[in-house]
Amino acid sequence: MALPEEAVQGVQAPVVPHFPFRVHLPIWVMYLLLGGLAIIAYYLVPSNLGKALLYDGLNLSSVVAIGTGLRWQRPRHRLPWALMAAGMVMSLAGNITWDVYELVLHQEPFPSFADVFYLAQYPLLAAALLLMVRSRTGRGDPAALLDALIVASGAAALMWVLLVVPATRETGGLEQVFAGAYPLMDVVLLGTMVRLVVGPGRRSTSYVLILTSLSFLFAADVAFGVMAPLGLYETGSIVDVGWLVSFIALGAAALHPSVSAVAERQPSRVGQSRGRRLVLVVSAALLGPGALVIQHFLGRSSLLVILVGSGTVMVLVLVRIAEQQRTDSELRQALQSLSDLNRQREALLARLVNAQEEERRLIAYDIHDDSIQKMIAARMHLDIMRRYHPGLDSNEDFAKLTESVQRSISSLRHLMFELRPYTLDSAGLAHAVGLYLDEQGKLPGSPALRLENRMKTEPPEDVRVVLYRITQEAVTNARKHARADLIRVVLDEDERGHTVQVIDNGNGLDAGQSSESAPGHLGLTAMRERAEMAGGWLGLESVPGEGTTVTVWVPRWDTQSSGQWAPGHDHPPRAASMVDGEQDWSQGRQPGTMPAESQRAAGGQGASG
Repeated sequence: MALPEEAVQGVQAPVVPHFPFRVHLPIWVMYLLLGGLAIIAYYLVPSNLGKALLYDGLNLSSVVAIGTGLRWQRPRHRLPWALMAAGMVMSLAGNITWDVYELVLHQEPFPSFADVFYLAQYPLLAAALLLMVRSRTGRGDPAALLDALIVASGAAALMWVLLVVPATRETGGLEQVFAGAYPLMDVVLLGTMVRLVVGPGRRSTSYVLILTSLSFLFAADVAFGVMAPLGLYETGSIVDVGWLVSFIALGAAALHPSVSAVAERQPSRVGQSRGRRLVLVVSAALLGPGALVIQHFLGRSSLLVILVGSGTVMVLVLVRIAEQQRTDSELRQALQSLSDLNRQREALLARLVNAQEEERRLIAYDIHDDSIQKMIAARMHLDIMRRYHPGLDSNEDFAKLTESVQRSISSLRHLMFELRPYTLDSAGLAHAVGLYLDEQGKLPGSPALRLENRMKTEPPEDVRVVLYRITQEAVTNARKHARADLIRVVLDEDERGHTVQVIDNGNGLDAGQSSESAPGHLGLTAMRERAEMAGGWLGLESVPGEGTTVTVWVPRWDTQSSGQWAPGHDHPPRAASMVDGEQDWSQGRQPGTMPAESQRAAGGQGASG
């Protein structure tokens, strides 16, 4: 039966609570939070049975977390994680056995079968770390191995005084064996941890969580070894938090997405971990004297062990120094070879650029001496024909022919200027750049172009060519792609070198991307190589919507030594004369002949760059 409209209007819909946002935590973060709550509950539960269940439950959760992480993340190297899971299973078996002795049988759990399981976890964890190290480096690293042995030797001497002697002084038999085995396993675990830490590669979150887990395990073992002989340890003490955090951190490491990267091959970077290694080696060298101080205050006699440990550390340090010297020598040789190869690359690039410039120069000469001269002669013949035949002025075909010849002459002059501006040799960089900007300003749709010349000295010819070509390419890119209203070219110098800046107020670009270059142009990478070839640098600054600044700086080069980086350019500036509105480069040559210096370049040094 339908309700009356008034009744329907009087019924209010249930209020649904609205949350402005939802929190989506990663699974590994949730695992850490739940594990932290479980640790708090462990210390709040009054009964030993409740503590045992929570303790064993966190241990079991680490095994489940590792299995889940392997299933979800599917790392390529699964064996190290399988060994870690096996180590946690051994730890769980030891905890359960301990609980049975303590809570069910009401017997002292040490020594017992629980210690067999506990001790079995350390070789498994150490093997897992060594497999990770091998997967990350892919080769042997004697220096890293020596660093790990140095730390392990120094720690062994200290732990002998601090843990082994007190634990075995009034014991015998199986109890003495187990009491001495735990510090030994901790030293092995510490050595493998050091080997992992000093290695190269990225420190991912999973990597950090693994080291956190093993560090808390080591700290808890040391604290237990100190407190147990003194009768200060009991279930539920502060020492247990170290083992509990170790379980949680290892489980979170397996659940983190970076679990796949922990055992992946890492790039080797020279000198990246030298600081960490130096700190570790110095700390290990101080462990022997530290053991002597502890022995003095505790009144324990372990001088022989300390001497053996300290002597081992010193021998390993000497071997490490020799290994470092060998590595430094190989590194210097490699750097020298790299430097030689870089110089060869720069020399080849310089030869290539010089050969290109020489070829441009020769083609420009040929255009001037042959093509332009012939077109000028054709125009002169047309003028003579018009003079002797006045009726040709009204002939449309004759007018088109005359205009076509004039456009061809202009195009050839423009091409000649593009190939090699004559003023670059005779009038200098500023004049050549100014003429280029004038030519670009005549093109349709070209923005305003402005030259600011603050140079007081002229760069050498080789440097001049580099600066001109980079300026040419930068202005062309800005004119075509920047959509700018104004392009400024600033020529400047200081006591160290010459600077050219091409500044536009266009739409800007990403400084990390090289602009696409038209065929025949340099592109940002080649522009930078040209600048570096001259011993300078090229920088790019851009703000989206505000414009781009291209800056090139080259050092001052003595004209006598410019051939060091650009062999093959020994052409002095030419004097110029005017022939029919053109600057004459022939210097008394017959049309079509090559200047003496160009013949020398083409036949000898020009062919080789």
